[in-house]
Amino acid sequence: MKKCLVVIGACLGIFIHVAFVQLDARGELMACVRANANLMRLEKGQVLEMELKQETFLYPEASMITYMVDRQKHHLSNHYYELIGDDMEVHQDEELAVVVMHNKRAVILTKSSLKERKKISSEQVFALQDSLVRSSKILSSVSTTLAGRPLLLVKTAPSKEMQSRTRLGRVDYFIDTKQHRVVKIDSHFLPNKKIKKTSTTFERLEVKQDEKSRKNALSQVFDSKGNLLRKYQGYQVIRRGV
Repeated sequence: MKKCLVVIGACLGIFIHVAFVQLDARGELMACVRANANLMRLEKGQVLEMELKQETFLYPEASMITYMVDRQKHHLSNHYYELIGDDMEVHQDEELAVVVMHNKRAVILTKSSLKERKKISSEQVFALQDSLVRSSKILSSVSTTLAGRPLLLVKTAPSKEMQSRTRLGRVDYFIDTKQHRVVKIDSHFLPNKKIKKTSTTFERLEVKQDEKSRKNALSQVFDSKGNLLRKYQGYQVIRRGV
């Protein structure tokens, strides 16, 4: 009888420990979601600057190239958005979006979506991310390091509904618990014929004061006479709805 009580007590202790670990891990994820929503709440003259590394791992059957990497710089204010990557550039003001596809040697002109983005409040962003985190199952939570930096690694499984929508089978978060920041996200896809996993590492994330953040998207790629700047000469110009 005593042995049974000991076994039951041990099992109960393990169950409580796992429950607390899951609550703690979910709490850290929620704190990161809230911090991210706060970063998106830009005041007048503020700019969000972000540098990241995007890695894509492909199945050998899908391509001779099984690994691709793209480094990106993002610059976001209430009036302007800019992305500078290895393969693509995006320059967007409140009226026009100019997309440069280097691999296709093309410049695409289209209507801006910046005004629509401004209609989405940080609370709406938080609510969406909050629901994603809450509906996911915490698989494990362990301490780890990344480039010598102590982090918390939380592995999650999206709900069946989210799996069907995103085709993601597991999402791993590398969290800096002191800053409540997600440093890296590994997205593992359900079995398919192309993408196995993507890894996004956030190398810099900072909100700065910049009163000169208002730019003209067109002038980043074209000169005052409407000709492509020298580094884009020879690119095909494609207009979509403008």
